[in-house]
Amino acid sequence: MENKNASLPEDMGISVSEVLNHAIRFAQTKNGIVLTLLSVAFIFLYVMLAGLFEDNADSEIIMRMAEEQDYGALMAFYGKSCLSFKNLLYSCVSQIWIVGIYRSVIWLVKGERDDISMDAWKFTPVQYLKLLVVNYLSSIAVVLGLSFCVIPGVFLSVRLLLVVLYVVDNPETSISEAFSASWNMTKGYFWDLFILGIVSVLVVLAGLLLCCVGMFFSMVVMYFMLSIVYVVLYRKL
Repeated sequence: MENKNASLPEDMGISVSEVLNHAIRFAQTKNGIVLTLLSVAFIFLYVMLAGLFEDNADSEIIMRMAEEQDYGALMAFYGKSCLSFKNLLYSCVSQIWIVGIYRSVIWLVKGERDDISMDAWKFTPVQYLKLLVVNYLSSIAVVLGLSFCVIPGVFLSVRLLLVVLYVVDNPETSISEAFSASWNMTKGYFWDLFILGIVSVLVVLAGLLLCCVGMFFSMVVMYFMLSIVYVVLYRKL
């Protein structure tokens, strides 16, 4: 099994076949196995936290508001819940995971590293906070788009797809620059990215059909797919 990951071809596009083939190739290396094991550890930790702070009442409230189409109350509830201790804890754990995993994957895709390194998690508290804010702002934008009509939400989810990865890869960037970069990178590629998004969901669903091991491997393939798209479009900036 290969240990070294070759960087992507300079002239690579973002067709489904190209992105998926390269993602599977990366995932089948030693580093892909390490990422799969890290995914297992993260999900285990997340499930443990969910068990400690499980609250079915929140889900029932959200479902009732959605059924009643009370979007104003839904957004207010969402904003309030984001500031709860439980969700802030989940968010902090998720940000640490996002930084380390995606930074590692981006480095592998770029050919800058040959293995997984703890250096990927070296973000300052301010940089972690910035990523948290970017995550919240992009999520709120998509939720608002979905609440008015599904189409604006889908459009925003595609155009803001790379904002988090941009911050992960460029920790010194500003929040506005990150949003601007994602907007510029995805310009003219909406349908390509939309189709790739559907394919990545299908990949994860296929992993679920193969039980736990398949699910975690498919998650790693998805990480590589998104990172490959980011690197290819970043080169075009």
